[in-house]
Amino acid sequence: MPTMDTLLIITLSALLLFAWALYYYLFIKRAPDFFFLGKSGLFIVMFFIAPIMATTLYYQAGAKDKLEKTGFTPHPSLQSSIGVAVGTGENPIWMFSTELDKVAIIDFYKQEQNHQGWTLSGEDEKWLIFKKNNKIMRINISNNTALFMIATQE
Repeated sequence: MPTMDTLLIITLSALLLFAWALYYYLFIKRAPDFFFLGKSGLFIVMFFIAPIMATTLYYQAGAKDKLEKTGFTPHPSLQSSIGVAVGTGENPIWMFSTELDKVAIIDFYKQEQNHQGWTLSGEDEKWLIFKKNNKIMRINISNNTALFMIATQE
């Protein structure tokens, strides 16, 4: 199931509805242009804001799959991906909302079958730290948020 941020979906839907209303008002009814809500507003919404939000949602939909490809099993309680931390780039970062207790998620990731190919190299009150070759994965669970960060070690 995709893990997209519900608020972004609602906002994108509202923006597209607003853009459709502007299009109808300006091009079908031929009403006069009015300041920032006119043709320039339609242009900004349709060719700048909406594509950025749609791209973010697209990447959020595949965030759990990208995390799983690293060897970490996504915990079942990980809900929607948050913002643009969706696991792209050379040093990816993932951020998910979760309602489960921090201890339960940390215990889940301490089990070897949930971090295939990675070695637990340390932990403190904030982070679980795993290593694999020249990569380090840090996992932090706090404030109903699960944060996963991979960094390259030189």
